[in-house]
Amino acid sequence: MVDLSMNMDGGIILSLIIPAYNESSIILRNIEEIEGWMKKNMPDLAYEIVVVDDGSTDAMGQLIDERAKNDPLLRPLHHKGNKGRGRAIRTGFSGSRGKYVICLDADLSYSPEHVPHLLQPLQNDQADITLASAYHPDGSVSNVPLSRALLSRWGNRMLSAGVRGKFSTVTCVVRGFTREVLDQLELINDGKDLHLEIIQKADLFGLRVVEIPAHLKWRDRDRGRKRKN
Repeated sequence: MVDLSMNMDGGIILSLIIPAYNESSIILRNIEEIEGWMKKNMPDLAYEIVVVDDGSTDAMGQLIDERAKNDPLLRPLHHKGNKGRGRAIRTGFSGSRGKYVICLDADLSYSPEHVPHLLQPLQNDQADITLASAYHPDGSVSNVPLSRALLSRWGNRMLSAGVRGKFSTVTCVVRGFTREVLDQLELINDGKDLHLEIIQKADLFGLRVVEIPAHLKWRDRDRGRKRKN
């Protein structure tokens, strides 16, 4: 196991990127949950949380800015207007400072427990990109409406055909990256197609992509109707 407590220059090891739009009702609570989990389970890791406010209209931007005044772990970034999930993720990539980067969803449908599983193959030089996969044979889904779960599973199966069926999940936002890979990939998509673009370019360039079994659990069964970006 590589010691990730600190870079040689004392810098950030891990950036946790959260693209978010109109999440004022949950964002502070979920930031606190992430920080509490990291303190308990990965206390020596130098990390930052980069929340990308994608033009929220519900005062979420002000909430994270206010918290950041007293929270050195939090780095808010802002878009003027809603530009889409892909653009928010790309903004997080370019604005983060970690040697490794992990994207999380704002509602923590994939809990912070996934962080070390996504990070370890990167730090051990076993992968360039890691994918959280609820549809992996060892993955699982709970509290998601059956119709939504089936649609997502079959959609991922069809999209995976574009990379010769290598992966069970290609649309999930929760992924890990090395900084070298992010510097190499030239990404252009502003919407959800960014997830597939990353997979396709990784396959084209011969990058090592490792799929990690994951547990997808909606904390609010109505959230699927609320999301815009």
